[in-house]
Amino acid sequence: MYYVEPLKNKEDIKILDSYFKQQNSRNHLLFNLGINTPMRVNQLVKLKVRDVLDKEEITVTVGRKVISFPLGKKLQKLIKDYCLDKETNDFLFKSLRLKRGYKPLTENYVNKIIKNASQECNINNIGASSLRKTFAYFYYERTKDIRSLMKLLNHHDQYFTLQYIGKNERFYNENFIEWEEL
Repeated sequence: MYYVEPLKNKEDIKILDSYFKQQNSRNHLLFNLGINTPMRVNQLVKLKVRDVLDKEEITVTVGRKVISFPLGKKLQKLIKDYCLDKETNDFLFKSLRLKRGYKPLTENYVNKIIKNASQECNINNIGASSLRKTFAYFYYERTKDIRSLMKLLNHHDQYFTLQYIGKNERFYNENFIEWEEL
């Protein structure tokens, strides 16, 4: 099984953002929505224009839970610009191939998009799941609030969540660096 990591430095994020901006507006928005929300790829590809256009927050259902989270000003502008020529019932991230019609992107294809971009930009161990992991990593870095992060991700185990964002052994070693012997 191939393990992907979050993007942990903002320089890599800027590089990928620039890459997607040059590529096309669909992939650029997909990348930005992915790294700025706790949504899974399967949730992103099911979004319709009406779910996000002119909204200040997104509400998604995860199992039996309903989770809402805000859309920042940058995302709102990207969404508005991207949706200018879209119908409200259109999938937000639909296939550009005529053969697929008006169907949404598949999770596998999103993974291919992200992996290809990361290879082009020489960034390792990145895939579609890295988008959500990146959001989670920076959320934790800013807040240090593992409980609210677990709720956003619908995780039930603190250790799993720390491992998910790449804060496992290295996290514990960083804490021991500042440890003073008793």
